[in-house]
Amino acid sequence: MKKVVKYIVITILVLGAIYGLFILSLMVGNPITRIKIKIAANKYIETNYKDKDYFIDKGYYNFKDENYYVVIKSKSSKDTYFDLIYNSKVKFIEDTYKKDVLSGSNTANRIDMKYKEIVELFLKNKFKDYLNFGYGTIVFSDKYDKEKYLNMKDLILDKDYDINEFAKEAGYITVYFYDNNLDFDRAKELLIKLKEKLDEESISFYAIDFNLSLAEHKYGTDNDIIFKNILYSDFNSKDFAKILSTKSN
Repeated sequence: MKKVVKYIVITILVLGAIYGLFILSLMVGNPITRIKIKIAANKYIETNYKDKDYFIDKGYYNFKDENYYVVIKSKSSKDTYFDLIYNSKVKFIEDTYKKDVLSGSNTANRIDMKYKEIVELFLKNKFKDYLNFGYGTIVFSDKYDKEKYLNMKDLILDKDYDINEFAKEAGYITVYFYDNNLDFDRAKELLIKLKEKLDEESISFYAIDFNLSLAEHKYGTDNDIIFKNILYSDFNSKDFAKILSTKSN
């Protein structure tokens, strides 16, 4: 009887381990396949980029498309990184070098992420008593619903740009504030204060989307005061209040 119980327990443990490995493989991929793909990726680099200082940074399995990705980076270029994509049969699918590097996408992403970092740090330091959340972005594509955007094809790989110059042209800041007083005048007051502090810190922008909620409903209600697409140039207008009313909810 004890032997039967022992065998049952062992069988359950073995089946559990097999099931666990099966689930794990669905999430992170087959380890043997990953090794084969790493070998294939090394050969691909040696063949197609033999004069470059590229190396394999990491590999991962995307369970959504069931493909394996090998991230390639350069030792000397901060904007040079791309993917080699393989399927589960180690068949090569795509090299994203042109799409990520030559297109200017990586350079645009670096600039955008730096602006996000600057704006988020500014908001946390200067408006922590009102801030729900906020962010900045520099738009390099017309796929977003923005009237001004930049062409990332004009960017030079690895060049250190003056981010504020880009922000003047296509920098958008979105903020969600909360306060105990929820009305048009209070929202206008906080928006003007936000712009003044941005100027003091020499942080440029093209337009701001501003949302004010009551502190007790800081994640928003239908009663929020919302100003959409307030341009930097709008703040200098003698009709600023009128402009806000036309761009509010």
